[in-house]
Amino acid sequence: MDHASKLNELTMEKFSRHIDCEIYQSGEDLNRVMKYFSVISILFMPPSVVAGVFGMNVKVPYMVSDNPGNDSLWPFYNLLVITALWSTGMYLFMR
Repeated sequence: MDHASKLNELTMEKFSRHIDCEIYQSGEDLNRVMKYFSVISILFMPPSVVAGVFGMNVKVPYMVSDNPGNDSLWPFYNLLVITALWSTGMYLFMR
C-alpha cells in the first residue's frame, strides 16, 4: 500500500509540473500576441490623432475659408487645450 501511495504522489507531482508548464507556455503565447497588438496600435495612433484633430468641424490652420468673416482659430485651439487637459487628467488618474 505504501508503494501505491508513493507512486500516486509522484504521478500527481509530475502531472502538476506538466500543468504548470502548459500554463507558462500559454502565458508566453499571450504575451507574444499582446506585443504584436501593442506595436500595431502604436503605429496607427499618430495618424488617428491627426485625422481626429483635423477632422473636427472647426476652422483649422492653413484651411481655405469659405466664410471670410469667420477666420477665428479659437475653437480649434480650445479643442486642443481641452484634449491635452483630458489626456493629462486620464494619465494622472490611471497612474
